[in-house]
Order: sequence, then C-alpha cells, then structure tokens
Amino acid sequence: MNKKISFLGVFLLIVAVFASATVTLDSVTEDVNPGETVNGQFTLINNDSTTYSGVTFELAIPGMIEENVVFNPETISPFNDGQEEIIEFSFDVPNHQSADSYTGTITIFGDAVEIDTFDFNFDVNEKRLFDLSSYEETISVDQGESESIVLDIENEGNVIYDLVTLTFDSDDPFEDDGGNQIEVTFDQNDFVLNPGQTKQGTITVTPEEDQYLGYLKEDIKVTAKAGDIEDTKNFELTIDTTSDIVEVELDDDDLDDELEPGETFHFEIDVENIADYDLEDIVVKVWVIDIDSGDDLSEKASKFDLDQGDVDDVRFEFQVPLSVDEEEFDIKVRVEGEDKDDSSNTFKVTKIFRNQVDVVKDNSYEVYFDDIDLSSTDLRCGSQFMVSFDLINIGDNNLDDMYIKLFINELNLEYTSETFDLDYNDDDDRDRSLQFNVKLPSTLDKDSYEMKFYAYDEDDDQFDVETYTITVTPCQGIEEYEEDEEVVVTPNQDNQNVVFLPTGWAGLGLNQDTWTTIFWILGDIVLVLVALYFLVLLFKKRR
Repeated sequence: MNKKISFLGVFLLIVAVFASATVTLDSVTEDVNPGETVNGQFTLINNDSTTYSGVTFELAIPGMIEENVVFNPETISPFNDGQEEIIEFSFDVPNHQSADSYTGTITIFGDAVEIDTFDFNFDVNEKRLFDLSSYEETISVDQGESESIVLDIENEGNVIYDLVTLTFDSDDPFEDDGGNQIEVTFDQNDFVLNPGQTKQGTITVTPEEDQYLGYLKEDIKVTAKAGDIEDTKNFELTIDTTSDIVEVELDDDDLDDELEPGETFHFEIDVENIADYDLEDIVVKVWVIDIDSGDDLSEKASKFDLDQGDVDDVRFEFQVPLSVDEEEFDIKVRVEGEDKDDSSNTFKVTKIFRNQVDVVKDNSYEVYFDDIDLSSTDLRCGSQFMVSFDLINIGDNNLDDMYIKLFINELNLEYTSETFDLDYNDDDDRDRSLQFNVKLPSTLDKDSYEMKFYAYDEDDDQFDVETYTITVTPCQGIEEYEEDEEVVVTPNQDNQNVVFLPTGWAGLGLNQDTWTTIFWILGDIVLVLVALYFLVLLFKKRR
C-alpha cells in the first residue's frame, strides 16, 4: 500500500513538471492613476497533448493589494489539447496606492497544477488630491458670542502632505463697514496629512459687541504642501451676525422696481423686540450709501417704545439724486435704545441690506436743468439780467461737445453757450454750471415771457428742452434820474450783450431810449414856442 502511494506521488510530480502551455501577453494598461482600473489580455494555447478538466488563473502584485480582480472567462473547462483561448483580465488600483512601477504575475493552473506563468509591468502615477467636507456654509452667531463649525480635510491622493495650513485670502477678513472685525480661529493648523487620512479642524467665530448685523462672506484657503508643490482649495464661509435684543428687517416691496434719477421711493424698517424686557426711546436712522455723488442720503425717525414681543414699522422716503450712477445701492440701518426698567442697559445695532436701491438710466441722451436762477427779479423794459443754472447728465451716455441755446422767441432773443463735455458715470464731470447775460428790449407788450433752453449734441441735433417763465414790470411812468453812475454787467462766455446804465436811472423804471424820446419831444415844444414868438413880433410890426 505504501509503495502504491509513493508511486502515485512520483507520478503527479512528473505530471506537474512536464505540464505546460503557451502564453502570449497581448495588451495591458501601462500607467494608471490610483483608484483606476488596469485592463489586460493574453492568449493561452494547450500544447502539451493533455486535456484539462478545468483551467483557472491567479494574480499577484508585490506591494499592492489589488481590488476587484476579474478574469474572463473565469475558468476554461475542458481545455483540450491544441485548444486556444483569449483571456481578459482587470483589477482596480487602490485609491491611495503609492506612485511607483509595479510587476504583476499571473499564474495558470490546470487541474490545480501550475502549467504556466507570466509577468506584466505597469506604473501608478502620482496623485495629489485633498477634499473638504462636513462644514456648514453659514454660521449664525449673536454679537459678542462664539460659534464653531467642524471642517474635515481628507487626503484622497497617494502623496504625503507634510504641511497643511488654513489662511484667509483677504487682509481684513470678516470686517464690516464700520471697521468691526469678527475674530476667526482654527484649533488645528500646520499639520501632516497622510494618504487616505482625514483630520478634523474646528473653526470658531466671535463677532464684536458692536458688530454690524447681517451676512459677511470670506474665502478660507486650505493649502496642502507636498515637497515643493502646493495644492490649494478654497471654501466660502458666511457668518450671520445677529442680536438677542431686536430683529431688524427691511420691507422692500416698494424697492422691487427699477428707479430713475429724480424718482421718489420709500421703504419700511421692521423692528421686533426679542429681548425678555421692554424697550424705550428707540431711534431708527437709515442711510442710502454713496447714492448722492458718492455721498449718503440719510433720515432719522422719531423715538418710540417697544414692549417685549412687539413689532413696529418705521417708514422712510427718499428721492433718487440727479447726479447718480447706474448701479445698486446699499441701505444701512441703525437701531438704538435702552431697557425701559434700566436706562444704563443700552443697545445699538447696525445692519446693512445690500443692493436694495436699483438705479437705472433708460435714456441714452438726457440732461436736467437744475437751480435755474435770475440775478434780478425786478425785470423791466431794457433791463439786463444774468440767468444761471446747473446742467446734469442723467442719461447713460457721455455727452461730448454739446452746447445749450437760450431762446425768448417772442422777443427774437437767442444766446448760445460754448461747447463742453458731460460724463454719465463720473461724479466730478457729470454736471456743469452755465450762465447767460440777457438784455430785454426797450419796449415790452406783455408781462411774462417764456425762456426755452435747448440742448444739442455734437452733431447739432436737439435732444432735450427746458422752459422757464420770466415776469416783467410793464413799461409805464417816468421818474427822476439819480446821480449818473455807470455799472457794468460782465458778459458770460462769448455773449457780449452788455448794457451800461447810470445807477439812478434803473430806479426810475425808464431806460435810455425813453429819455431820448422825452428829450426830442421837449426840443420840439421849445422850437414851436420860439416860432410862435417870432410870428407875434412880425405881426406887431406890420400893424
């Protein structure tokens, strides 16, 4: 019996030694990233004059724990003498497999006996990748209080990050418009992060006692350094500063529409007492920021009291300035007051509502004649006066080489300004002060006349007009001159219509032409009297 067993063992050993097949590697993935799949194919031929009831395959890769190994077909049964088969194989490289060159070995078994083996080579590339997760995008926190979030930082690549840091993109992160800055701290910074490792960091935020209410957004930059190479990833953190005394909201229903220069708008500020005590002497002040040529519009409401849990609505009304840019403007609200039972317990909260007042300019070419003023209100026949005004570009285009013409059509008067430019979006060059010297005729048959101001572009095309009515005193009565004294009215620009009059004459309500007429009438009367005198003498001599 022992002899038979020995003989069988020798026989199997001999079969194992002489069992063989021909293997040809057809193709294989030569390089791959961690987490990707290697695909290959080889041809197997049975050339040892033996039929195998079953052929199987095995993969081994030193230095790697391969995943999801697949052979197709998985088994060849039977595998006859001279039979040829094409075998496909694949496996997954682990997500954090080190970058290196690797050799894989595939062993072929026929009826559990190794009949052949072959090697193949492939490279795993370097992969630098980390991810941020498990953090809240918005943190709500009361003034003077602290809140925290947890940030997960995971190394999803196959390199060691030997230095991971958290910083801010801006120099003054989370600073409000009043110069108050939220304190932000990291409990974990400057650390090593291995492949596949996740570390948690806590971010704590603490607004100041006077921090403006509302949202502030900043980018936090996470930098991971591997050798001389840095990888960065940003995430936006929003901090919503709140108050535990009052809630302040903007009722902006009336701000939904676009507004034009000169248009009136209004809104309401809702103030709710959320404290556990009554409030009194509450004052609400609002600002529309930078809307008036870079300056603010502001208004303050009357004081009021507010019991615990109550809400009060405060209404404000403004007019869009004429000199304004086409953009959206912020509204700043400040609410302050005190504890009704303890006057020393005061509060002040400020909140900014972004991009609430939307100003548009629908007309490409449009100007506004502002502050039309006359140098004198006592206008009479033959008098001279200065008319001055401000011209503002309220359109959405620059006005180059434009000019103004002044007409009083009923009096055949016309004056033209010099050419000038008006920008549409520059506070310093958007408006211009102009003036004309106007000389009224010596005779006027009405007590009011229309002055018309016409605006012309560089192509001499009229694009705007403004009408202003002047009132004159009827030309009646003659008064004595006061002592002659000349006054000179300085002409404006290239208009040289200047009148020189003694100061005393102006008070008589008589102009120079009137006095000339009176002189000639008196002269005629004197001549008639002289002629009558000589006729009388001649008649007496003849008698």
